[in-house]
Amino acid sequence: MRSRYVLSLITLTVAFITLIAVVAVFFVAMLWPVSQSNWRNVILFSELRNGKPVQPDFINDVTPVYIVKIDDEIKAFSRYAPFVSRCLLIWNEDRKIFADTCGGVQFDIRGEYVGDPAERTLDRHPVRVIDGWVQVETSTTIRGRNLW
Repeated sequence: MRSRYVLSLITLTVAFITLIAVVAVFFVAMLWPVSQSNWRNVILFSELRNGKPVQPDFINDVTPVYIVKIDDEIKAFSRYAPFVSRCLLIWNEDRKIFADTCGGVQFDIRGEYVGDPAERTLDRHPVRVIDGWVQVETSTTIRGRNLW
């Protein structure tokens, strides 16, 4: 009789500890910050040409970007003007500049300010090359450098 009581007590103790552990894991999972990285393959590295911005079609509906290769460096610039959230930038091939469609602010191929008033350089996104693909992290925006 006593051994049954001890066995029941051990079983209840193990069940209680298991329940506490499950609840603790649940609350830790709810409070733990989750990384929301969103790397996307946007273009094959071999398709990039030095000094020729590319606007990948299949990423435009999510985060419009220009991919730029300058020597061995790759940048992913936001297509939005850095001070007006919904004014798109267009690449002017003849003048080799990005121009704001709303106010005419201009930036060079490196994202640096070249004309009309601007608060900062172009915003960009983290970029990397994996297995020949240029990948852009679309959920992170790196704010451009303040000009004043």
